Parts: sequence; structure tokens; C-alpha cells
Amino acid sequence: MDKRVITNLMEERRWVEVTNNGRRTTENVFTGSVVRHCPRRLFSLLTLALACVEEGRFRQRLISGRVSCKQIKIFISCAVQRVPLLDQVPCSITVTELVQADSAGANNKKICECTFLNPGSWDAALLAAGTTLSAMKHILDGHAKIAYALVRPPGHHAQPDRADGYCFLNNAGLAVKLALDSGRRRVAVVDIDVHYGNGTAEGFYHTDSVLTISLHMKHGSWGPSHPQSGLVDETGEGRGLGYNLNIPLPNGSGDAGYEYAMNELVFDPNGRQCLTMDGYRKIGQIMRGMADQHSNGQILIVQEGGYHITYSAYCLHATLEGVLNLQAPLLDDPLGFYPDDEKYTMQAVDIIKKCWKESIPQRGPPEFRSYTAHAYLVNFQRCEPARTHGAPEEEDSRSRVKTSTNRPTRSGKGNVTVAASPMESSASSSAAVAAEGAPATGEQLAVFWHEGMVAHDAGRGVFDSGHDPGFLDVLDQHPENADRVRNMVSILRRGPIARFISWHSGRPAHAAELLSFHSAEYIEELVQANAVGAKKLCEGTFLNPGSWGAALLAAGTTLSAMKHILDGHAKIAYALVRPPGHHAQPDRADGYCFLNNAGLAVKLALDSGRRKVAVVDIDVHYGNGTAEGFYHTDSVLTISLHMKHGSWGPSHPQSGSVDEIGEGRGLGYNLNIPLPNGSGDAGYEYAMNELVVPAIEKFRPELLVFVVGQDSSTFDPNGRQCLTMDGYRKIGQIMRGMADQHSNGQILIVQEGGYHISYSAYCLHATLEGVLNLQAPLLDDPIAYYPEDEKYTMKVVDIMKKCWKESIPFLKDI
Repeated sequence: MDKRVITNLMEERRWVEVTNNGRRTTENVFTGSVVRHCPRRLFSLLTLALACVEEGRFRQRLISGRVSCKQIKIFISCAVQRVPLLDQVPCSITVTELVQADSAGANNKKICECTFLNPGSWDAALLAAGTTLSAMKHILDGHAKIAYALVRPPGHHAQPDRADGYCFLNNAGLAVKLALDSGRRRVAVVDIDVHYGNGTAEGFYHTDSVLTISLHMKHGSWGPSHPQSGLVDETGEGRGLGYNLNIPLPNGSGDAGYEYAMNELVFDPNGRQCLTMDGYRKIGQIMRGMADQHSNGQILIVQEGGYHITYSAYCLHATLEGVLNLQAPLLDDPLGFYPDDEKYTMQAVDIIKKCWKESIPQRGPPEFRSYTAHAYLVNFQRCEPARTHGAPEEEDSRSRVKTSTNRPTRSGKGNVTVAASPMESSASSSAAVAAEGAPATGEQLAVFWHEGMVAHDAGRGVFDSGHDPGFLDVLDQHPENADRVRNMVSILRRGPIARFISWHSGRPAHAAELLSFHSAEYIEELVQANAVGAKKLCEGTFLNPGSWGAALLAAGTTLSAMKHILDGHAKIAYALVRPPGHHAQPDRADGYCFLNNAGLAVKLALDSGRRKVAVVDIDVHYGNGTAEGFYHTDSVLTISLHMKHGSWGPSHPQSGSVDEIGEGRGLGYNLNIPLPNGSGDAGYEYAMNELVVPAIEKFRPELLVFVVGQDSSTFDPNGRQCLTMDGYRKIGQIMRGMADQHSNGQILIVQEGGYHISYSAYCLHATLEGVLNLQAPLLDDPIAYYPEDEKYTMKVVDIMKKCWKESIPFLKDI
């Protein structure tokens, strides 16, 4: 039989009213498009698969199949008998309660953190489970060797007795049960979702007939609905001891790291990971190789997460290309990628492998009759519950991992330790100390804003590319869009910080002001582009009608905020502006930026008599434009804390590495702090205290410019860091302490990135709380965060500090 992929498209039953001979009647209509049960991300997956069929991209190897959902009897019988699906502990909500809630017309019923039952949810869950079972049966009956269940809601967090993590029913788990009940003696599940497939693991934790392997980011437990940690020591119990294998990979793991893990641990295996289409394609190839070797090529692929509206669809396509063993890629990657620290990931994998060898009994080689592979996609915006007591206690993945069974058991009596995230900062500066317990101030924060800045519209496409490939129904709104700043404005107007704020209107910049930082040739280029009406200036950066006016307003508003400080009207001013500016260089646009707002403000301060200005930039990307503008002067110290991403093209030749330290008189006055992917609150605080505070102490600026970007937050789609509100608040406090010590409390705050529509606004609020030195948080964090590996970040910071001492004269004794 030819190997073919069956794309199982859930059919949706819609009752519509039609006119028939003048009479209004109802007709039962089935459609292949999942409207009510499908958000934008599933539309993208669906339309890309259908486009491949229509364009013949898979030709004979891809079949579009419509599989009607059966209202599965097991669910109905469970509901009638009032028992969970499997014999487990009493749960927070059983299948019975789900059915009852659905029957009662539940509207936004919260089952657990981030998991809600609304009208249509239960039907959609039944469809997802039934469709997955149909796909498995399609394989078991010999109709195909490869089938893909394109389903939602997802399922791998749903445990036998409870919902969890957007999941109601465990689709893959039910399919595995069906395979076992149909005579398959051994089934392997390989889960590459960015989060631990705890529900599937829990369902087979005591059996040796199912091997569950989960490659996930190291995130630990996230609450009562998810007590499992996903650590390497959760290896199964009883007959299942050694048959649950967890591979918690470091934040920022990418193509090379995942391939190494697959080959070393699986073949011999989210958030904040860095897999690209190439990585998914390779994983698909490895899975196919294992299926060919062990299960006669039979493999069921079950859809779970993947929350990037467009890129998830591309990664799905690449995964299926790999599973089909196609000789060459059919689609190019429409986006770039963030480089992963594969050596660190490989080191962690080697430690896990050593732990397995020491703790898991050696048995003969497995003879799996069937494989179930979860084609889980990149997760950019995972919602998780707030934790008030810090992260679950976990060992660093680079130390020897202990092997124990101290985990929540079926009796629910496992020991779960929750402790504050370790922070071993050795800050010695009085600035950091001053920020710790400083009293709240009664001063006002001057916020400068102009509504005209929302006129800039960068369009839609595949993320920020502006490209419409023609086979996606739903395109991304460009990440730098007006909605993100609208929420920032609204949280400052209506949030608890509002009483500390005075509002001021911005203005457009004049041409002569722009020439203080930018070349005349570049400004003329922008003017001409505006006259044309639309132009792509560089990758991700589009000048459309309204863009130039918004850019002038952003620059002028930032200049107004700086002048407000220079004239003595306020000590703290915040320029809430867009489009952003810190990538714009004197002679070119870059990274969504046309004019360098912060750079222009620094020039104004210097021209107004300030002799030394320091710029501290915490946007997730290197503030290359600002650095370039002051690269040859010792009157401006530019410090940028960013993720390690390197150059991304001709418009951004700078790498942001630690060896770019300025030239000529500016040698030593450009300080880059490229932090590892996954750095969070503790790592950033350590970097601020160990590197930024001592450098500012030595430089002694007369004015501080604080460039803020909330794209370093744990949920931002445009970065891979893990800052939370607490981290931003602490950075704000440290900045305020340095301003009080060196610049008479004067500090200009300039808005840059931050692309999570809601969480960016919360992180802004927390940053300003810190700068105002408020004694207690005004807002709780609405969502939790991914634990960071702060020890690794601290190690990197220590290496950079040593480098600075050796190469930068005025920092030799920090």
C-alpha cells in the first residue's frame, strides 16, 4: 500500500435558515471548514493543508479526507455512570461535570487556569477526540500507514481525572487506548510540544505497554491542575517504571539541539524554544525512520499546540514533509530564526542520557508495533496561572540530576515544594541598595503621547514579512501595530498607576531636528518614499500612508519629553511613542524603525549643555541604531541588554556581541550585554547589578535615558526571554536608584518594542511602578511565567564582566 497522509478535517454541523419556495426552513449543512470550533491558528493549518492538495504539492501522497465525528459511546457511558475515564483520584472536574456544564449552557466556565468551557466547547472536544480515533482506526484497518488528526481543542495535558492547559479530553491517549484494545501490544508516544505532555504520561504511568517520551522546555508544575514537573526523574511507577521518559530542554533550544536530543535519546526523544521549519522537518524525518524500522511505517500524528497564527502552519507543513521523506523542501522558511545555544542544549541532553543509564533498568530493545507522534508546533503565547510563591524547586539542568520518585502520586500525596526562585546577586552598588526599600514618592510621571501615532499601519502577512503566500486564510497583523500601544495608553489612564501620571500632548518633529542624528540623504529618502505612498524599506519595515506622519510625531513627542526634563518641569518623563526607533541608524531604517527617537533626544540633551548622557536599553533586540549614532564619542555611554541574536541582514550589520565596544574616542563606551535565550527576572537583575550599575558608577552621567521594550517578557512573540512584571519592576527600581545617585533623579523613558497585546501593557505598568519607587506592587501579574535557568545567565554575565575588565580601560576595576 502506498504511504499516504490522511488530513482528517473535522466536519462541523451548522443549522442555517434557507428560503425554499418562499418558505423559511432549516437545513442540516455539513462543511469541511471548521468555523465555530476553529480559531485563526487552526484556519491557517487547515488552509495550508488544503492548498497543498489543490496545488498538487503532495500530489498522490496527500489526501484530503473528511471524517465525521462519532459521538463516542465511551463518553456517554462515563457520563451516565458518573466515573472518570480511567480509574484515578477524585478530580476537580470529571467528564460527568463537563457534560453537565455543557448541558447547562456554560458560558466562560473556568475549568482550571486558562481553560474555559463555553457554548460549543464540549462538542468541539468530542469532535477532536472522535476525529483522532477515526484517524487511528484508519491506520489500524490498513487504509493508510500515516494519518494526521488536525484537531482542537488540544488534549495532551488532559489527565484521566481532570482538564488542564486548554485541554478537556486526551485525544492522543484515547487513540493509544484504541490501538492497545485492537491488539497492538506496545505503542510509543513521542511528544514535541513545548510543554510537558503530562496528561498522556499520567494515563500510562503504570504500564510497560506504552512508552511516553516528551521533549519540552523546562517549565515545572504550573498549579493544581498540572502537578507534574516534567523533570527527568519522573520515570513511571510499578510496571511502568522506566517507561515515561522526560527530556526537559533548556530555554532557547533550537534545530541543532532538538536533533541532537532526538538522535541521542529517542532514536538510540513552547514558549521559549527556537525550532524552525528545518528543525521540524528533521524531526519528521527521524520519526519516519523510527516508524519504518519498528512499526512497519505506521505513524499517527496528532495536532496539539502551536499558537503563532501563520508560522505554526509553515512548521506543520515542514513536519509533514519530513514524515513523508520528501527529498527537498517544498516551502522556504518565510521568517528568519533566533540562533540557539546548541552546545548548552547538547550538554543538558548528555546529562539526561547519563541519568537514564543510571536510573532506568536495562531491558531488551523495544519492538513497538505502532508509533504515535505528536506533531506539536511552536508555542509563542502560552497562558499560565500566576504563582505567588515563585517557581517550583528544580535542579539546574547542567548539574547531575537526582533520581527520585518524589512526585504527585495517584493518591495525590506527593510532596510538591514551591520556593522562591534563587537569586544570588552580589550587588555592591548603593544604587541597587537604594532601590530596595526606598519610600514611595509623591511626584508625578509626565507621560507624552499623541493619538496621531496610531495612523502607522504596517499591514498584514506572515508575521512581520508583509508577504501573503496565497494559501493562508488568516494572516498576521504586523506585530508593530497600533493595538499594542492602545493598551499601554489605556492601562496608564485606567490602571492603579493613573493617579501618579500627568498627561502631555506630543508634536511632530521638524526637519532640522532630524538632522541632528540622521543624514540629509536618508531623510530625503523617507520623504520621497512617503510621496510614493508605500514602500518596503527593509525586512519587516514598511512605510505606508500615515507612517511618515506617525514617525515624525514619535520623534517630536520624544523631543518634547526630553525638553520637559531639561526645562525643569519634571524629573521623570515617559515618551509613549510608535513607530519605535532604536534600530534606526543615521543613514538607514531597520527593524520597524524609521527615526531614532531616543538618539534624537540624547542629541538634544548634549546640545542643551549636558556633557555626559547614559542610555540603558532593555529591549529584547540590540539597540544597534542608537549605538551606531554614538559609536565614536565618549560623551554618551550606550548599554544594551538583549537576547543573543546576531546580525539579521544588510539593514542590521551589527551583531550586538560583547566585542563591539566603540571606536576612536568612543572605544569602551558601547557596552553590549547579549544574554542567553530564556534569561528572566533573576538573570536580568544580576546583569543590571553586576554590569550596568558599576558601568554607570564609573561613567557618572548627568542624565539617564531608559529605553524600554516589553518584548523581553516571557510571552512576547518577538523574543525568547522570560522577564515578568516582577523583573521589569525591579529593573525600574534599579534605574531609579542610579538616576537618584548620578543625575539628580532625572530620567527619560522611551518606548520601543513589546508585541504581546495585553501583557506588554502590564509589564509597562510594572516598569513605571519601579521607576516611581512605589513600595508595593499596584497590579498583580495576571499570568505566570516560565522558570529561567538563572545560573546559566549568571555564568554568562560573569564571563562578560571579566571581558570588560580586560578590554575596557575605565572598567578595569569594576
